[in-house]
Amino acid sequence: MKKSELARASVPRVTPPSVTHLNRQIPPEAHTAMYVWHKYWSRKTWNVVGEHVTSYTKEQGIIFDPFAGSGVRAHNRHGTMCDFVLNALEATAS
Repeated sequence: MKKSELARASVPRVTPPSVTHLNRQIPPEAHTAMYVWHKYWSRKTWNVVGEHVTSYTKEQGIIFDPFAGSGVRAHNRHGTMCDFVLNALEATAS
């Protein structure tokens, strides 16, 4: 495409989706036995991460979890998970 053609090209405006952000603190709850069985550095407070997952994704939606060993399940979402530790992936898959 030439510069003159590029200057005349119109790009439609994209309206960003309306998102209501979490505007509060989420008090962390104690880990249950299911989350304490591993000592991985990536383990996160399950209820805080879970609140973010349910707030920012749609039910039955697809999420990507790059820290599958964090101990948080996909909350009725379809998940693509990865982790360096295979045990973390196996625990998440069950």
